[in-house]
Amino acid sequence: MAGLGFARIKSEKPILFISDIQATLNFNIEGWKRMIKDIREYAPFAAVVTVGDIYENVELYPQQFEKNFKMRVQHAIVQKLFNQLLNATEPEVILMVPGNHDTAKFGQDLTLEIAKKLRLEGYRVGYTSEILLINYKTSKGQRNIVCIHKLGRSYGSQVAAITYTIYRNALELIQWIQQTYHIIINDFIYGHIHRPVQRYGAVRFLVLGGWNRDKFFIADPVSYTHLR
Repeated sequence: MAGLGFARIKSEKPILFISDIQATLNFNIEGWKRMIKDIREYAPFAAVVTVGDIYENVELYPQQFEKNFKMRVQHAIVQKLFNQLLNATEPEVILMVPGNHDTAKFGQDLTLEIAKKLRLEGYRVGYTSEILLINYKTSKGQRNIVCIHKLGRSYGSQVAAITYTIYRNALELIQWIQQTYHIIINDFIYGHIHRPVQRYGAVRFLVLGGWNRDKFFIADPVSYTHLR
């Protein structure tokens, strides 16, 4: 399947997942500082996985556009935030999935540009253009984790977070992956909605929170998750 990337992680260290950083005038800087402090207790990490929307660049509604930074300023802020995140987590590898806001003019993927820059700085970096499938193996067993930022035109809800459309599309994707690759999916990690939520069943659904703080995005003060 085009756009599907694979990663194998064999480690006793945890994995950190984060999405929707989107540094703007509404960025939750106090929550970010608390997160950096919290995750130092679990470091080092086997991997840091970014699940889309590092930038706030395209598909903006008026309120987003008014509070957005120019790309040169935003890029500098994102670099500083990434330096803080990577210094705190000390990851063995960085895995990156793009989001709907990560595209520049003429279709340039800014997530890929960040990945290239991190490689030049000496980090091990993996990139996929749409979906990431992680096989995470520890001494206690293994889990197969699907990460995707957004499913088609499934926009979600600030009330329910996971809508019926998202849930149905996710289950169809999971079923296709399981039948195609003869594996069992344990976790499905999603971004885009900015409202963190967890649902448990045969597959654990995790929606990551966003880092913009305004009336449209009511995420928890600290919006990330880690698995171990």
